[in-house]
Amino acid sequence: MELWPKPQEMTVRRGHLAVQWPLRVEERGAAAWLREAANDVMEALARGRGEVALVRDGVAAEGTRLIVAEMREVRRIRPVTQAEGYALTVDADGIVLAANDRRGALYGAAALAQLLREEEGLSFCAVRDWPRCAVRGVHMYLPAWKDFDYFTRFLDFMAAYRYNTLFLEIGGGMEFRRHPEVNRAWADFCRESAAYDPAKDPNRESMGARPSKLHTRGPTALQVSRYFPKDSTHTELAGGVWLTRAQIRRLIAECTRRHIEIVPEVQSLSHSYYLCMAHPEIAERDRREDPWPDTYCPSNPKSYELLFDVMDEVIEAFKPRMMHIGHDEAYTFRCCPRCRRKSGHDLFAGDVLRIHDFLATRGVRTLMWGDKFMVIEGKNGRKYGGIIRRYHNPRTGRAYVMPPTYKSAARMPKDLMIMDWYWGLDPRSAKQFHRHGFEVIYGNFSPFGFRDWEKRSRVPYVHGAEVSSWCGVTHYEFGHNRVYLDVFAAAGMLWTGRTARAKDLRDVIARRLPAEVDVLNDDARWLVGGRASDIGSVDIRAQSVALPPEAAGKIRTGRALELPFGKGTLPAAVKGGRLAGGIVLSKSGPVSTRIDIADRADRLILLHATTMQGVFHQPTYYSYHRDPAALLFAEVEYADGKKARFDSRYGDDIGQLMGWPNERPWLCHQATPVRCGEATLYAQEWTNPRPGKTIRSIKLTLGPDATETGSVIVAAIGKVT
Repeated sequence: MELWPKPQEMTVRRGHLAVQWPLRVEERGAAAWLREAANDVMEALARGRGEVALVRDGVAAEGTRLIVAEMREVRRIRPVTQAEGYALTVDADGIVLAANDRRGALYGAAALAQLLREEEGLSFCAVRDWPRCAVRGVHMYLPAWKDFDYFTRFLDFMAAYRYNTLFLEIGGGMEFRRHPEVNRAWADFCRESAAYDPAKDPNRESMGARPSKLHTRGPTALQVSRYFPKDSTHTELAGGVWLTRAQIRRLIAECTRRHIEIVPEVQSLSHSYYLCMAHPEIAERDRREDPWPDTYCPSNPKSYELLFDVMDEVIEAFKPRMMHIGHDEAYTFRCCPRCRRKSGHDLFAGDVLRIHDFLATRGVRTLMWGDKFMVIEGKNGRKYGGIIRRYHNPRTGRAYVMPPTYKSAARMPKDLMIMDWYWGLDPRSAKQFHRHGFEVIYGNFSPFGFRDWEKRSRVPYVHGAEVSSWCGVTHYEFGHNRVYLDVFAAAGMLWTGRTARAKDLRDVIARRLPAEVDVLNDDARWLVGGRASDIGSVDIRAQSVALPPEAAGKIRTGRALELPFGKGTLPAAVKGGRLAGGIVLSKSGPVSTRIDIADRADRLILLHATTMQGVFHQPTYYSYHRDPAALLFAEVEYADGKKARFDSRYGDDIGQLMGWPNERPWLCHQATPVRCGEATLYAQEWTNPRPGKTIRSIKLTLGPDATETGSVIVAAIGKVT
């Protein structure tokens, strides 16, 4: 039996409960929240099976008994006293789920759903579980309405893995009734950013001496089009348009059903394109100098008239306990006549204090990014945070000095909540905030780069962490940008307060995450849910050669190459329990090969990996100008002469042979990982658009993004009929 996140306490006993469906859900206790908690439990279990019955008042029914109880009603297990905690017992009498609140009941149901997915019966067990971190969050943009169904599936994913907070960036993506011009300006800005071409910008003065290959056009090119630094554009927010109030209400209701608290993020001072494009008169920089201003003037009262109107509408819609006011990467200061004689410390402090006091009158606590309050020295000796910075354009000679702001921290109220995203530069980062009396949430949290989590998460002024996404809320973008991987892995750290061993984490990801990704994609891979009897193999022996030195002896197979999830084996060149050969394509060897099939197939499965280093893989928000790297092209030819094509993209369909744990593209969301000792192969499934037609052959060709060194290795090819 296995649960993720791992429970704080779990005892497995001798004995087995044969589960009979549907479950009979009964309530035990008089708490006002219990009746709704029972409904929450049913919904959580029904998402997996759809066979749950509710029985009240002792009405007899067939099926296994599931009691949902107040914690104080349970006598067979030591009570859990912490908020959001639960106790779960399985024995011959049935299942008892006890909690102190609705969230605890929901998380206990999520644990039970995991156990029920593993087997029809349950081993007798006793679980006591509670969270280490009070705040377990995810940051995302408002989703586009066309992606709302996906958004709700992701909320299910969050709830199942015990996330309780959604930091939701609003920008210009919510309907503002007092200021509809903000919405219109936001949509216009997003369209203009997407179409931005530096070659057509007569006033372009790029910060860099040469244009980067990542910034050749589009929003990221616009971001570096001036001689001074500009904020990232976030144009994916709400799909570049806005959600109506009715759609916002629907979004809030879906979060409420899953007990996920929304903390709206209303970007202010920095990242304020949506305000400044609608009202250029409040911008800190003149439109002649910057046609796309991102920062309002903190000395102009009209800036706050507009900002506070917007915040009032957000408060009216979301009724939040806390509001995130942004303020990260604030670059533009002292540019307008009002601000030139003021210090960066005074400008930053005055802006934050003014917003804080406004929110306090509405009963809303202020949360913000903390980088501008900090002075941190990184491993490279460079200093970061709210220090002075000097920028110089080598082509034009123009310079910009960004003043320091770090002294403003001493003037802040103590109830300010700080989101610290500089934790990777200095393990003492949170202590800088604590010296000023602030409480902290670690932002932009990565479970793969955070050192000393057990120690740093246990100090009383740290309340938890949030995993960030900075892209559109879609299956592809969340998969490609490693949001799935980060959210799943971080769940264990935020709930338990412990860091899993790299090997254990890799194993649980390989076992559990592919099925979750299929649910999120509203699709099913054969390797995850298909029948083992349907698999056959394509003979690649004629095209196989010995593995290159960097792979030889490193791919452990046992006697045969086993597919994941008990789906059988595929024949491969195995010697001494390790893969000895396969199709090898490289710039220094064969770049193409053709394999005969002469059979029908619903799907083809390529088991492959690469040893190429430095392959292009960037988040979508850095690479608008190009697609991910294609390492392999496959051309399928049918007996009637027609053809179909697909490719293998690095970080999506194919990854590093020896990539774990140092390289995060280990999890390719569109492929299923196949563990081979310390090596990993990636099973890419291609669904045949003409399943009734005989496939004559498949031609594999090295893709255009293959590097000069290293190889693409195809260990086996399967066919599903």
